[in-house]
Amino acid sequence: MVKELQKQLIKNYQKRKLWFGKNKFQDQSEFFTIETDRASIKKGDRLLEIGFGEGLFLDWAKYAGFDITGVEINRNFYVLAKERGHKVYLGNAKEVLHGSDKKYNGIFLFDVLEHLTMEEISSLFDFFQTILEKKGKILARFPNGGSPFGRFLQHSDATHVTVLTGSNIQDIAQLSGLEVKGIYNGARTKRTGVHKSRLLKWIAYGLRDIIQLAIGYLYYGENIPLDPNLTIVIGHIPEEQ
Repeated sequence: MVKELQKQLIKNYQKRKLWFGKNKFQDQSEFFTIETDRASIKKGDRLLEIGFGEGLFLDWAKYAGFDITGVEINRNFYVLAKERGHKVYLGNAKEVLHGSDKKYNGIFLFDVLEHLTMEEISSLFDFFQTILEKKGKILARFPNGGSPFGRFLQHSDATHVTVLTGSNIQDIAQLSGLEVKGIYNGARTKRTGVHKSRLLKWIAYGLRDIIQLAIGYLYYGENIPLDPNLTIVIGHIPEEQ
C-alpha cells in the first residue's frame, strides 16, 4: 500500500510542483553558478545530472559550455528535455548507464537524495564511484536534516523519504570509497530568491549567520550550517589513505 501511494505521488509530482517547462534557466543561473563553483568544474567538463526535473540545470549547463547528460524517472520531464535537444535517459541511473565507459567530472543531484532510502543512496554511491573521474566531484543539495529550519522543506513533501545531514552522508559515502569534501549552506543568491531587495538579503543572511554561530558554538562548539538547504561536495578518497 505504501509503495503504491509513493508511485502515485511520484507520478503526480510534476502537477503538484507546478512544473510545466515554462520556467527559464536564466532565473536560476546565479544559483547554478554558485553551486557548480563549489564542485570545481570548468567549461567543457563532462557533467551528469540525476533527477533533472524540468531541466533548468541542463539548459544552463549546455548554455555555459558543459557537456551535460541527464537521467530522469519521470517521463514527462524526460520528454520536455528531449524536445529541447538534451542528451537524456529515462529510468534508473544504474540501469540506463550500465555498460557505458564514460566517466564524469561532475555529478549533480539537486533535491533528489531525500527521495531515496539509505540503501538506495548507498547503492547509487557505489555506482558513482565507478563513473566519477579521479578528481571529479559529486554535488548534492537536500533539505538540511541537521537544522530546525530545514524541517519545513523536509516534511512539506510527501515523496521525501529520508532525513539527511552532512554526517550521515559522510558515513554512507565512505562505504563506497568516497568522502565528503565540503559541507555548505545552500547557495545564497543576491539577485534572485524570496527577498528581491539586496539590502533585505544582506540583513537576512547576516541574521542567519549570527543565529548559526550562536547555536553552533553554544551547543556543539563549532560552526554548523543551519540554512534550510544543505549542499555537500563528495569526491574519491585519496589512494594514500
